[in-house]
Amino acid sequence: PHPAVWVAVLVGAPSALLSGSAIFRVAELVFPVPQRVIEAFSQYLLPGDLPLWQVLFFLALLPAICEEIAFRGVLLYGLRRKLGYVGLALTVGAIFGLFHVQLFRLIPTAYLGVILTAVVLLSGSIYPAMLWHALNNAAGLLAAEQGVRLTDATPELIVVGFAGLALALWVLWRTRRPYPEVGEDRGARLWGS
Repeated sequence: PHPAVWVAVLVGAPSALLSGSAIFRVAELVFPVPQRVIEAFSQYLLPGDLPLWQVLFFLALLPAICEEIAFRGVLLYGLRRKLGYVGLALTVGAIFGLFHVQLFRLIPTAYLGVILTAVVLLSGSIYPAMLWHALNNAAGLLAAEQGVRLTDATPELIVVGFAGLALALWVLWRTRRPYPEVGEDRGARLWGS
């Protein structure tokens, strides 16, 4: 990938996490989540008996590699000729959200899945999405470990998150190396050749 892609990932990952907190708040209006469920989930993610480096390895790095291979590798590759770029991003993102099972995580996780799929489609490589995914998970885990609730982000921070995400996606668009053979079975070329 173009060197600017890596800068876009470093800006985009924390920005998407902040904007995702707003998505989570909106999703909570549809799927209210009892506080005890969120607390139980946090304790499940951060068992007190594991060192932080192991938590980050098992819950940030490994899922980023394995899930990206499964979703943006195998699944995306398998669907690439049947759908256009937008259809691929939405479909793979939705399946990614469903894979994470908990109803309260469905919409924010699908949101992340759409973004990660767009990263692969625009960069032509799975590696930037792996880094983005690892940074997303690590930042969320570190925030939880420090007792920072991302859903308490101020409106100003959320605006900064959406702006940073827009900037990152714009950089990816400007430096794009499109994913091959997208939509060839149906003649779909929504983002051009």
